[in-house]
Amino acid sequence: MKLIVNQKKYDTETANLIGKWSGFAFMRPEATQYEEALYQKSNGEYFLYGTGNECSRYGHYMANNSMLPGWDICPLSEKEAQEWAEMYLTVDTYERYFGVIEE
Repeated sequence: MKLIVNQKKYDTETANLIGKWSGFAFMRPEATQYEEALYQKSNGEYFLYGTGNECSRYGHYMANNSMLPGWDICPLSEKEAQEWAEMYLTVDTYERYFGVIEE
């Protein structure tokens, strides 16, 4: 997926995939299912690519008040990428990209 945000191009096909996570709301799991993937561009910038069903954070409203599945790309600072990775990725994956954390 490609998108230009703030005059910068983000492309999931050319960036390095760091890791993925998926979730849903327990009340309506089929309608709220979504997936997020953390990527790093060759210049070091990070971004999150998310996709989801109609009632997820990535769903889109239509003019007739119905909802459709959707997607988005969100640029992240290094600190934001680290915080996301700390929450959703394994320790090994986190340390591979952001450095070893001492006990």
